[in-house]
Amino acid sequence: MESCAEYGDIKPLSVAILDLLVASKTVLPTLLSLISLTLKDFTEDENTLMRKDSILSSLLSSYALTIVEPEYKYLQSTIGPLVLEVCQKAEKEKEVGIGVGTQAEQEATLAMAGRFQKAIFSSPDSVPFPIRVLAARIKNEAMEKGFDGVVGRLLGGFILLRVVCSAIINPVSFMGSDFKHGMKAQSALVLMSKLMQNLSNKTMPRSENMNFTHEFLKNHTLQVEDFLLRTASFSDKYARESNPSVDTLKHEQSLSTIYKFTSANAHEMLIHFQR
Repeated sequence: MESCAEYGDIKPLSVAILDLLVASKTVLPTLLSLISLTLKDFTEDENTLMRKDSILSSLLSSYALTIVEPEYKYLQSTIGPLVLEVCQKAEKEKEVGIGVGTQAEQEATLAMAGRFQKAIFSSPDSVPFPIRVLAARIKNEAMEKGFDGVVGRLLGGFILLRVVCSAIINPVSFMGSDFKHGMKAQSALVLMSKLMQNLSNKTMPRSENMNFTHEFLKNHTLQVEDFLLRTASFSDKYARESNPSVDTLKHEQSLSTIYKFTSANAHEMLIHFQR
């Protein structure tokens, strides 16, 4: 399916679509069908599925942050206190903040990364039910498609890149519009987000000044993959039927038509929504 990255920011478009789905009370079933449709038709590098800007990835991110989070307050309870602490320390000149320069800064970075890692990856059961439902669909459809070797990366792209890491670098999205922080705090949050992405991707930072993080990343990679697979491993009432009903087939066919039209005409639609 065509990516919309070249058309610019597709968030206004995804928010508008999400608002329509919420109003019709069909948001979660529709997102599940959209995941099935996307994976069924996907012909590009599977590693990019949740990492490229598309209607699907944008909708999932918007749904998690604007619909699920206000109800479950998952991010507020897991990473909220840590984000607040990082921002407060970054603004105090006498505090040793997160960074990569001095040994003290590196030690502070590893200590905080360990706390983020523990808060995020310790309990799959703490992940909100709707997120787990969507993750289970991604896992099941990916395995059917033959993407077994990258299931962890797909789940990490959704849960971590599109939800958790997105929230870390944009804390207003879950801490409220009154939350304020400066440039130093933002740099520290971006560093934490990158380390969590490295854990999810099983990659090491390329920059030499980040070599001090390699041992930490190697020691926790397996725990992260286990967390992602356990988060997506459960039966739910939205599991796809082996013999879909006529209504279900008509719903998926209609969704397919809308999705293909949206992807093909994203540029014109974006111009309309940005007026």
